[in-house]
Amino acid sequence: MKTLKTTLLITCSLFFLVGCNNDDDSPAVDNQENIPENNALEIGDYHEGGVIIYLDATGEHGLVCSITDLTDGNTYYAIWNGGVGDIPGADGTEIGTGKQNTIDILNGYIQGNGPNAAGLCAYYSVIIDGERKDGWFLPSKDELNLLFIHKDLINATAVANGGTEIGNERYWSSSEYDADYAWKQALYDNGGQYAYWKPTYSDRVRAVREF
Repeated sequence: MKTLKTTLLITCSLFFLVGCNNDDDSPAVDNQENIPENNALEIGDYHEGGVIIYLDATGEHGLVCSITDLTDGNTYYAIWNGGVGDIPGADGTEIGTGKQNTIDILNGYIQGNGPNAAGLCAYYSVIIDGERKDGWFLPSKDELNLLFIHKDLINATAVANGGTEIGNERYWSSSEYDADYAWKQALYDNGGQYAYWKPTYSDRVRAVREF
């Protein structure tokens, strides 16, 4: 009889445990600490003082553009170069060539009437959490086109972080077309890209930076 009571007690205990574990009203287990946060970067994110316009295959590196057009303190319009003549090396058009283009422009720059687009970019910097973010440059033709493609995202993020929208204006690229002309783009309507006379036309500038 004692053995029977013991067996019944164990059986009832097991039934009670199983029943509790299958109760739909039982509290859920909090596993949040086991779920990794999704910190993936996306086009349009605010990052390192700019707005992401391009990500490479790793998703960890790419390009940001400045959250405002650049100025020398007097005007938001700049010339490409103060004179005509070929600038060796400043003819890259693809994504990833703007930085070297900018270096080449500055090495061969001729002083003109007004600020220089490449110079405005090269001397631009921002401070984020006490760290200076420099290394900005004038975007290449294809890099500039990314500003047109992602204009709405850029504008929303720029304004939300104290910047300004990309205007319905023409913007310079760092890509030389030939000895007399350089590429620029209208960042409105159909985003047309044109080759313009380097020393005469003044247009807007927005800088790009690698991260």
